[in-house]
Amino acid sequence: MKNKYFGFTLSETLITLGIIGVVAAITLPTIINKINDMHYNSLRKKALSTIEQAYWQIYEEQGAFPESLCTNNNSKCFGELFKQKLKTNLETVWIPNSNELPGCWSNKNLANPGEQHYCFSTVNNIFYDFDMEVINGVPFINIDVNGKNRPNTWGKDIYTIRIVNRKFQVYNYPMAFLHNNPNVFE
Repeated sequence: MKNKYFGFTLSETLITLGIIGVVAAITLPTIINKINDMHYNSLRKKALSTIEQAYWQIYEEQGAFPESLCTNNNSKCFGELFKQKLKTNLETVWIPNSNELPGCWSNKNLANPGEQHYCFSTVNNIFYDFDMEVINGVPFINIDVNGKNRPNTWGKDIYTIRIVNRKFQVYNYPMAFLHNNPNVFE
């Protein structure tokens, strides 16, 4: 009479678990990155929507578009218009490349030297940086969708918004790059 054994041997089970572990180790980082990208994309859309709503509220209340209400290089005026519509924690005029702005940007090379920016964070931890040094009559707004939390990388959680003909364009580059590379806009 033959003994019939059902099941797997210990070595077969260990080999199978090893293969599953290797496959998981290879695929898990990709899955986590995709989830993070979806999260940052969602935060970017939320911040963009908030800015667009504030923009149109300013237009309806003031009877003029925000960029036409402030003179060139008056970032504080431009930021103040939006600050009224957003729930803010901190606001200040900041000159990039001169010092770190506590509670806002730690990247001192955010824009060209000597530019004045108006920066504030909101209660939902989004940093906004308004720059009225316009290129071809177009202001810029930097946003960091998750504040001081990492990765603090352009195109991941930091973006530049450019308002052109009442439309909002999002770029994965800092303003200084956009200032020095106008062909990006074409």
